[in-house]
Amino acid sequence: TANTPAPTVATPGTNVPNTPVVVAKNPLEVFKRGIKRDQGVYPELKKEELNDTWHSSFETQAHAQDVANVLDPSYTPVGQDLVDLFQAQNTFMYVVLEAKVHTDRGKAILREHAANRDAQKAYEKIKNHHTSSTKAKMSSSDLLTYITSAKLGSETPPCVG
Repeated sequence: TANTPAPTVATPGTNVPNTPVVVAKNPLEVFKRGIKRDQGVYPELKKEELNDTWHSSFETQAHAQDVANVLDPSYTPVGQDLVDLFQAQNTFMYVVLEAKVHTDRGKAILREHAANRDAQKAYEKIKNHHTSSTKAKMSSSDLLTYITSAKLGSETPPCVG
């Protein structure tokens, strides 16, 4: 109602009489009580050659569910509240990776991190595999060959066979 005073944030050493007090939550509490995280909305990676689209969709979902820090290999939380938050985010993302990565190499990378459940490192290795491996370089080389040698109107790419 219009006559109800606005809540205030509790500050140590202050007491405002007859005013409801809202205790500020730490980042981990906000994360746990915030949006419902749903591993079902993340795309599945079943074929290595579809990795570009997969990474894009996967990262978009991570941003939408407030866990994108886990996918940033340079992110390091500072302060105990942010460390606790990151550990919860990391746990959730490891579960997502386990459920959604179905390629042989992806599963092997996840097995490397099964003991520590480090989603940040596992995702970094999966992404590096897709962008830096010999197979990734060969795929981009084949694509470049196709682009530079394709004829307009041809139905079969010259490098496919």
